[in-house]
Amino acid sequence: LLTREFAFGLEGISSIQEIWGLAMGMLPSISGFEAVAAYQRSIFDDYVLFMSRKGRFAPAIPRTSIVDRIIRKGEPAIFDRYRMGLFLEGTLSTMDNAASLVLMPIVHESRTVACIVLGSTAPQLPDTVLRGILMSTAFQISTVASRCLLQEKLQRERDRTRSYLDVAGVMLVVVGRDGVIEMINRYGAKLLGYTETDLIGRNWFEMIVPEAVREDRLVAFEQMVSGMLNVEGRVYHGPVRCSDGTEKSIRWRNSLLREECGSVAGVVSSGEIIPEEENR
Repeated sequence: LLTREFAFGLEGISSIQEIWGLAMGMLPSISGFEAVAAYQRSIFDDYVLFMSRKGRFAPAIPRTSIVDRIIRKGEPAIFDRYRMGLFLEGTLSTMDNAASLVLMPIVHESRTVACIVLGSTAPQLPDTVLRGILMSTAFQISTVASRCLLQEKLQRERDRTRSYLDVAGVMLVVVGRDGVIEMINRYGAKLLGYTETDLIGRNWFEMIVPEAVREDRLVAFEQMVSGMLNVEGRVYHGPVRCSDGTEKSIRWRNSLLREECGSVAGVVSSGEIIPEEENR
């Protein structure tokens, strides 16, 4: 029941830090090892204590230690009361007075990025079932952690891309086939007098396109997404309605956004304000 509850908890994890709290609370009960700690890889390529519960864990795992070498292999390891005797005194000093240890490396992109350590000051001898549970749990944790790290990496890349879009000096907007705004950069939203949150999810034509030209723009948009109108390299002028009711003349360039199968998912538009002297 505990392992099922732990697996269920992992399903709802969205960041690697959330794993540590779940591990601190449940792994001692699952494993029978009273102490647990999480080590994270630092910028100096060593493993530093991030969080612990019960027991006295070392603040860092020395690069020259056997524990470090085992962790870098990326495979779970159980040191019961018999296996602990294979090592010289002090070589497994991750936890003070440890009589048994479990190492659960967390691997992402073939690299150990963190490790959960279970410790006991009393000699432990996990049976075959418990060993299987510990190994399975270690791989579950590693899988979820890898997913979280990948999501965080993608989010950082998206944030970096958005920052580039915001300094581009042009309005960038993605409108889906249904006319709904899926993305607009901060510069474009500010130009219209809105925030990004105000606009995303709203209908572009009802909210931004002036009523006088709305029907013509809708017809052109439907032709674009249906493939009847070639938009590549084409430039056109079109007004937008701002939050205060005023209008701005914009020079637009469009590109089609396609799904993997080739169908059109929407339109990506870039626009820049037309100087007043060009409108005269």
